[in-house]
Amino acid sequence: MEKEKLPTFRCTTDYANLKVVSEPYVVFTNRGYAPVVDVENTTDGNKYQFYIQALSIAKKFEELKKENDEKFAGINIKVKKESSDKFAPYIIEKI
Repeated sequence: MEKEKLPTFRCTTDYANLKVVSEPYVVFTNRGYAPVVDVENTTDGNKYQFYIQALSIAKKFEELKKENDEKFAGINIKVKKESSDKFAPYIIEKI
């Protein structure tokens, strides 16, 4: 059974509060397969797919999952881009 396709989370330079609600899985993109997790914006309740392949995201998630019994689901973060540059790193903090 195919998983429901959620909209993609678009990160800006403003913090967004997110709760991870799934374990990682891969989706097919025009560049091949990419890892994602489903997240819920805790401010408005909307759910999204959050791409986690960027190194600045992956490093922080690796740290946070170790603190969360090796699970992604249940991690609460606030996230934003460092700048509006397309390749700017993500800033992620545990909440």
